[in-house]
Amino acid sequence: MAGSIWNSNSWHWEEKNYNKWGKSYIENKLSNLKIEKDGFYVYFDTFDISGNASVYIRKGKQINSFEYVIKFNWNFSKMGQDKECVGGNIQILDFSNSNKELKLMTEEEEKMKNVGMENNHQNQPYGVIPNILHNANHTHENEEEQKKDGSIWNINNYHWEEKCLTRWAKEELKNILDNSKIELSNNIFLQFFSSEVEGEASSSIRKKKKILIYDFKINCEWKAYKQNKSSEIEMETKGHVSVSEVISDFSSEDQTKYKFNFIFDNVDAEYSTMNEVIKTEGPTQIEKIIDSFISRMKDK
Repeated sequence: MAGSIWNSNSWHWEEKNYNKWGKSYIENKLSNLKIEKDGFYVYFDTFDISGNASVYIRKGKQINSFEYVIKFNWNFSKMGQDKECVGGNIQILDFSNSNKELKLMTEEEEKMKNVGMENNHQNQPYGVIPNILHNANHTHENEEEQKKDGSIWNINNYHWEEKCLTRWAKEELKNILDNSKIELSNNIFLQFFSSEVEGEASSSIRKKKKILIYDFKINCEWKAYKQNKSSEIEMETKGHVSVSEVISDFSSEDQTKYKFNFIFDNVDAEYSTMNEVIKTEGPTQIEKIIDSFISRMKDK
């Protein structure tokens, strides 16, 4: 999705409402879904869908956000027969970009379990619905044990609340990088110093869901050395690395999450093998450091 005419290069924050489109899309997909299994057809109708969907544009990146409650009926018929039978109803209580597992009502779970037991009497599709929904999450949250992320005034973390993490995140990531030592192949070790982190981060709460938004660019000086079999340093080199696109882009399909640019101070032939190892293996190890930091940031 591109930004509006006024939003040059989609750089500024912009939100577009997709509530109606999302509801129509879900209903269309479910109404056209027909499952064939064990000699039965299973299909869905009578939809009650509520919720919201938005697409955000920021610094040329697209972020999708959706949250729906989906209720509908499931019916079935036996192959070769015109008779339709009413099966029951399904409730997906939390379908969102942060939770795509099905959560079913307890009574509906029991009904589905009983479908197979009643098969001989009512000619119902033994095991069809339970197998289709075998990934459903039937656990019920204990609200008393939920972590309190919002402020005291934000009862049950329901209202929108945002906490700025920029200062903490920049200092923490800089400290982690400056104290990191990466072991690469061929007994090569890579260390960082004078790291600089630019950008911003925030943690928001809405309807009991935590939304983490961040956008960073990292610049580091690095030094590397190669050890021989006696653990003595036989070669040293240094340079600079920048990491961009460290962003909470939920819709990204790019296999390479971050963009790396290595600069080598020593480019003579004798350093070519060492530089190649740093260039090819370094990004993967740096990604692990950043991903570990982001996991910690989610708990803030």
